[in-house]
Amino acid sequence: MITESLEFVRRKSVFLAILAIIVFLIYSISLDAPFHYDDERVIYKDKSIRSLDIQDIFKANPFRFLLTLSFALNYHFSALSTSGYRIVNILIHIANVIFLYLLILKLQPHLLKEYEIKEPASPAFLCSIFFALSPVMVESVTYISSRSEILCAFFIFPSFYFLICFLEKEKNLYLAASVFFYIAATLTKERGAMLFFLLPVAVFCINGTKKLKQSFLSLAPFLVMACVYMFYRKYARGDSLSTGFVTDSYLHFLLQAEASLKNFRTVLLPVNLSIFYWFFNPQSFFEFSASGHLLLFVFSIFFSILIAPKKIWVIFFWCWYFIFLSPNIIFPFQDIMADRWLYLPSAGIYSIFSFFVYWLFRKEQFSKTAVIIAVIISFCFVGMTIDRNRVWKSGVTLWEDTVKKAFLSPRTHNNYGVALATSGKIKESIREFQISLEINKWYSPAWSNLAKAYRTEGNEEEMLKATSALVDCGEYYVKQGAYKEAVMSYNSVLEYVPDSIAAMGNLATIYIIIGNNDLGRKYLMKLLEIAPDNKAAREMLSRIGEGNGTD
Repeated sequence: MITESLEFVRRKSVFLAILAIIVFLIYSISLDAPFHYDDERVIYKDKSIRSLDIQDIFKANPFRFLLTLSFALNYHFSALSTSGYRIVNILIHIANVIFLYLLILKLQPHLLKEYEIKEPASPAFLCSIFFALSPVMVESVTYISSRSEILCAFFIFPSFYFLICFLEKEKNLYLAASVFFYIAATLTKERGAMLFFLLPVAVFCINGTKKLKQSFLSLAPFLVMACVYMFYRKYARGDSLSTGFVTDSYLHFLLQAEASLKNFRTVLLPVNLSIFYWFFNPQSFFEFSASGHLLLFVFSIFFSILIAPKKIWVIFFWCWYFIFLSPNIIFPFQDIMADRWLYLPSAGIYSIFSFFVYWLFRKEQFSKTAVIIAVIISFCFVGMTIDRNRVWKSGVTLWEDTVKKAFLSPRTHNNYGVALATSGKIKESIREFQISLEINKWYSPAWSNLAKAYRTEGNEEEMLKATSALVDCGEYYVKQGAYKEAVMSYNSVLEYVPDSIAAMGNLATIYIIIGNNDLGRKYLMKLLEIAPDNKAAREMLSRIGEGNGTD
């Protein structure tokens, strides 16, 4: 018996070691890729990571403290060397693969009968392979800023694992370890808090109706920590549920209805992956893009449950998928969907698929078919992940690929233009900014970057035309009530024309409207330094007073 156990551990260790080596080799392709997209804001320009002062790091981002701390440690040892950050990301992903394998291995006896578990083609074995090699994971691992997703999973998996240990053995040490990792997950990314909603499902699946009251009472520490987290978030930010993005609620629902099937398809059939997905705005739920996609997705759920030999594990992992994806379904973000958001949810889908493949493997007439399916998928995933990492090798290749897949988006053309300008291809970048503006003439980032490109070329006349268009964009945004975008437009004007009276006056007006008289006063004073006889500015200043402090 001991010899068998040791042999099982040895085989398990060899399998995980080989898988870890394959993952590292695949992702090493993009180790030297530059910072991308939000990396500049999150890492390159973030002063809080330049020291290991815990207090400063916590103050900078209390809700993602451990994430920021990890970047600070990276900076301490490798400064701004991108390879250092990506090596850490790869190692975290490898650790997550191991954690997921152990977690599914732990769940198997509760979701399958003992005689149904056959090594090596167990669900844990298959799920860890699919999760490790899937090209969907590239954005989470290679895109440095997406460490928030993989580091959150790094704490979620062991938290869940130790809770199962507690439910099996009822030792408080396991419960304490589970709560500890849960706290760490919530201090990494908001998604970590969602584990609390999955735990009751896990308790019911594992214990059924036995010791139900005692089992649910064991979740009290998680409830307390979730409440403390929400209370502190409310106290610190004033709005515990705000994402900073505002959109029409009905439109958001319609777009998420369309995204429901696309997210599922992206996990199971990861082709045409992109850093940005383009959606047409549906006008009604009865358009196929909304209702059709949603109905097909709902059908997929019910069909998987219907044909499952043991329905409890399908229901459990569908709950996993929805619970961890729910923040992006419920709340508005800049993007409708993103590969990085699927990192944790995809573990649920790959678990369901792995159980189905395993079920086929156990049927003698289908066992060879199951092996062929698993092998083909694994090799396809390796090839697609290698290709996806090559896309991330530079900003130009990344956004060139994105423009091909989302060519109707002004944002993708603008970002491609920025990448071209960064690589010194100014004329090509100007063309991309112009295409962006042909799609949407009110897209102010493209006007701002166009002004910058013309300034680089020394073409002052065209630069001034672009800044004039930025003023128009600001006025358009004000009429729409989009004050944040209007402020960005006017600030861009001041970057190129520092003495723009129109930009200063409009900024002052916006800040007074939203109740920030201090900033409104600041811009009025600047305006009067340039144009002391400006009657409108003097009247506005007299209305809000010339004193200090927000009124």
